[in-house]
Amino acid sequence: MHPEHGSGSHRQGSSNLKKAILMALALVVLQAIGSLLSGSLALLADTAHVLSDSIALMIALLAATLSRRPASAHRTYGYYRIEVLAALINGLGVLALAAFIFKEAYDRVLNPQPLEPGLMMIFAMIGLVANIIMLFILRPSHRFNLNMKGAYLHILGDTLSSVIVVASGILMMTTQALWIDAVASCIVAVIIAWLAIQLAWDSIQILLESRPKHLRDRDIEKDLIKRFPQIKNIHDFHVWEITNELSSLSAHIEADIKSLDDNQKLLRELNSYVTEEFGIAHTTFQIEKSVNPSS
Repeated sequence: MHPEHGSGSHRQGSSNLKKAILMALALVVLQAIGSLLSGSLALLADTAHVLSDSIALMIALLAATLSRRPASAHRTYGYYRIEVLAALINGLGVLALAAFIFKEAYDRVLNPQPLEPGLMMIFAMIGLVANIIMLFILRPSHRFNLNMKGAYLHILGDTLSSVIVVASGILMMTTQALWIDAVASCIVAVIIAWLAIQLAWDSIQILLESRPKHLRDRDIEKDLIKRFPQIKNIHDFHVWEITNELSSLSAHIEADIKSLDDNQKLLRELNSYVTEEFGIAHTTFQIEKSVNPSS
């Protein structure tokens, strides 16, 4: 069995991505102006994060479009893995951005620069509101696949960083301790680095064809033997992810079958049961007649 992705969810996801991209690009321009006027490194870091978000969202949109292309003789699973590659690129890109922010924060500690906390906070508040709106735009789609999850995490990370920038602006206005700006930058970098590591790790696991995190292969084998008493043994059992929303399973089944009709009936029941019970969309079973040593 090999069902296709729902086209409706892809169309909705693409539409939401386009809206978020437009908002993110507008926010990049606005916050870049704000960081230049205020002299805030934390706001500059947040601007760089939004720029990274914009690029990530554009990659996500491209991946969502390409992943709908049909399978071919060379790519028999289609282009689903493009979504995973895009998510991996997003994660690695954000890690590089986090390293850049750490370096700039270190330089700012060694060479303090004047800044305007009040002006910084105004632009950070605008960024916070814009990010919250983008979260609501992407929320209905972020569970569809790893790529949409990556786009959502980008905006979530930027929303958290906007909160930190606003808070640091308030603290600097009340204490006049301008070093808080560099500390806030580092906190932002830690947040986005953690999100990026999670995204990159999930992507790598799928590319390595690892077992889905919510499934245990031995549990599936035991369940099948218990559910279908005619099954005597299971071997060459494999279960892996094609994307986080599309898993695959293959196995050799030794069963007590008497005829071709028994074979086909068991095959249909296995495919249906595994899909409904475990959510595994692509299944390949090879049924073999069990050999009775006493016969």
